[in-house]
Amino acid sequence: MSSSKTQFHLVGRVLGVDSSSKGKIKGLHLLNEEGTHRIKLSSSLRSQPWTLEPGTWVSVRGTEKHKAKQDKTKLKAKQIQPHPGLRQLSKPGHGDPCPALDIQDTPSSASQPDKPPIKPPAGKILVCQKSKCRKRASGDLCKLLKQSLDEHGLGESIQVQGTGCLKRCKSAPNLVVLPKKARHSHIKPQEIPALVQEHFG
Repeated sequence: MSSSKTQFHLVGRVLGVDSSSKGKIKGLHLLNEEGTHRIKLSSSLRSQPWTLEPGTWVSVRGTEKHKAKQDKTKLKAKQIQPHPGLRQLSKPGHGDPCPALDIQDTPSSASQPDKPPIKPPAGKILVCQKSKCRKRASGDLCKLLKQSLDEHGLGESIQVQGTGCLKRCKSAPNLVVLPKKARHSHIKPQEIPALVQEHFG
C-alpha cells in the first residue's frame, strides 16, 4: 500500500498562517510539545472568515495522510475549535541545559493579585531534542546558546528550550528562532555567536 490515512487531533498554539492571494487562510502552523506542524485547511474551512492570531490556542481535528514511497506525512484540518490552553505541556528538566518545551499562559492579575505581572520572553530558541539531533550534540548547542545570550546580556529575555522533531532529521542538528520562526539546520558550535547576533543583536 503506497499511502495510508488516519485521524489526528492536535492541541497547540498558532505560530502563523498561510494565506491565498485573496487573503483567505489555507493553512496554519501549530506549535505543541511535539514540535511544529504545518496543517492544510479543508475547502470547507477555507471559506470561513478565520481570525487565527499567533499565540491563539486551538484544537485541530482532521486526517493524516502518510505516503510511504516519499516518506511524507500531510495533515488536513476538518475542524478547528478554540481551546483554553494548558498551563504547561511538559515539565522542564531539572538541571537539563535544554529543558522540555514549556508553553504557559501569563498569569492574570486576578489570579496573582499580590505579584507584578510576569513579563513574557522577548524570544525563544527551540532546539530539537530527538534522536538524530541529540546524536549530533544538540544538548551542547543549548549550553552554547545560553552562554552566548548571557554574554550579550540577553539571558533573561531570550529562552532556550528543547522541542520535539522539527522534521529535518537529515539536516540535524536543527533549531527554530521565535518569534521570527527562522529555521536553522546543520548548526555548528562556532556559528552560535553569529546566529545570536543575527536575530537579537
